[in-house]
Amino acid sequence: MGKDLFFADFKDILYAKHRKELSNHEVTCQDIDIACFKPEHFATLYLDAYVYLLLSEGEVSISVNYETQTLKSPGILVLTPLHIVQFIEVTPQIAGKLLAVNKPFLDIVPSMEKVFKHLNRSLKLYSNPAFGLLPADYVTLNNCMQSMQNRLKQTKHIFLKEILQNQFVTFLLEWINIYESYASLNPSEVNLNRSEQILQSFISLLKDHFKSEHLVSFYADKLHITPQYLTLIVKKLTGQTITDFVYEMLYSEARILLSQSDRTIQQIADELHFSDSSSFCKFFKRRSGTSPLKYRFN
Repeated sequence: MGKDLFFADFKDILYAKHRKELSNHEVTCQDIDIACFKPEHFATLYLDAYVYLLLSEGEVSISVNYETQTLKSPGILVLTPLHIVQFIEVTPQIAGKLLAVNKPFLDIVPSMEKVFKHLNRSLKLYSNPAFGLLPADYVTLNNCMQSMQNRLKQTKHIFLKEILQNQFVTFLLEWINIYESYASLNPSEVNLNRSEQILQSFISLLKDHFKSEHLVSFYADKLHITPQYLTLIVKKLTGQTITDFVYEMLYSEARILLSQSDRTIQQIADELHFSDSSSFCKFFKRRSGTSPLKYRFN
């Protein structure tokens, strides 16, 4: 295994112009070939972005959470901030597209219910992120990515970021539809083991209670297991702690409330069950680097 590298997000291994795109818009999309893969990519990468690698030619061997995966064309590799990644081998004739999205960009996804439903379904995809595609499904996803590439060139469009957000939503919903269709035709492929069932139940509870319940003990009691056992399962399957999940949900909800509502800081703190507005402000500033008020007005 190569020397471990930590990348703030996936833009650090993209070409300079694509790093700039991702920095400006929280998203970028590029064509890939063998020249895109440098020696440093074969070290361990700790991602902080969502990455979709759509393969039209060739084959990629990759370690994901220390398990070897093989992606063949046509296919898609779906990587999340929960994944630890190391490229092992890339065939010389590789071709395709890479879409990288920073986490804040996902605040615009319109239906959290659809996203949670997909997350529940895709626990198997998390463990096995290399996914073979039918030719027609490859064309659908490739067309979505190509549209985003074309838009990224329109740098003077005053609503470029909003257009990119809508196009990413289209891509995401097309991808969810493809994966759901596959799951319905291959139920044995998505049967969950006991640990995965517990994780799925935890995610469902989290969706309903994260605003009011911040403690591990609440979720463990609901699942009739010990907090230690729940913590172990979540950490093993996702690489994150339960507190990481709760705080990420609170932070995402706080940003939505600050940007899309007229609630006061105190009202938001109450809604998210912080002890007072000061505690909420400290929590938010630790994660964002700025105060809730500055975030709202910026």
